[in-house]
Amino acid sequence: SENNNEYYVFYSEADRIRTIIDIFQKHKIKVRYIDVKEMITLALYRELYADDKQVKCFFDLGYTDLKMTFTKEDRLIFTRTISYGSKQIFEILKNTVSEENLIELFAFKGLNDELIEKILRDYIDEMLNELLRTVKFFTATFRLGEPSNMIYNGGVFAIPGFHKYMCQNIPYPCILNNVLDILDYKEKGLRETGFMFNYAVGAAIR
Repeated sequence: SENNNEYYVFYSEADRIRTIIDIFQKHKIKVRYIDVKEMITLALYRELYADDKQVKCFFDLGYTDLKMTFTKEDRLIFTRTISYGSKQIFEILKNTVSEENLIELFAFKGLNDELIEKILRDYIDEMLNELLRTVKFFTATFRLGEPSNMIYNGGVFAIPGFHKYMCQNIPYPCILNNVLDILDYKEKGLRETGFMFNYAVGAAIR
């Protein structure tokens, strides 16, 4: 190549990476391989919040567990995985035999429905208590200060009222990790669901 372009290779099958890189180098093309973990670090922990120099906590609520990741600038400081997830939430609703169609109601009205909020309150409050205990442990252990933001990832935050409930019960600024919020993107529907990008990335590496 006569120019100074550098090409980045994203590929999932490790046994093919060397072959791909060899082909690029044979033609004197600059190439850098990016593995999945590095890609996520670049996407979530550095590029999106480059101006925030304070401690941040990424809260990823998955299907079977949640993961809390504490960062400062471009450094990953501490992670913890806890056994709370959307699977348990759906099981609680499914096992409430006195009411029908609770799962459908949850998807439609979420925690904005008084019955749903009452049924799930104990479970979600237990999860929030674990979240606060983890923040307290992090703050006491690493002495870097409390998180400037609690940044939420995961498809469960598409459920109406879920993010609002977290914000009302956590003493830290709560934001959705929405990649489209920092882009000049005019499609309102996509902007509102932009945080689902991080849900997809999280699901891909679990």
